[in-house]
Amino acid sequence: MPLILSPAAYVEKNALASDGVWVILLEIYVQQLDDYIRVCSNNEDITWNGVLWQSFPFSMDEIGDTTKGEIPQFSIRVSNINGAVQSYLEEAGGAVGSIVKLMVINTNIGLN
Repeated sequence: MPLILSPAAYVEKNALASDGVWVILLEIYVQQLDDYIRVCSNNEDITWNGVLWQSFPFSMDEIGDTTKGEIPQFSIRVSNINGAVQSYLEEAGGAVGSIVKLMVINTNIGLN
């Protein structure tokens, strides 16, 4: 699926200098609990499109292309230093079937 940028994101992406930063948002819908986990790769919580995204350490593999037309696969690792994620997943029975949405936003576009 091609990446479609809004006109504002296109301008921000091509700017020579900006006070905005690109932030990765990770939204996990846990069907068993009918609840969302919303975290951001930022040093502080942010509100984007009226939703609070909590600052939380996570990382992910680089997403690459293949020449064989395969669907790319990658891992997302979420910190579990205080055991909060583990207890949440245990309560959800492993959260099998959860829906994960990964977004990259710019803090100059859509923050409120």
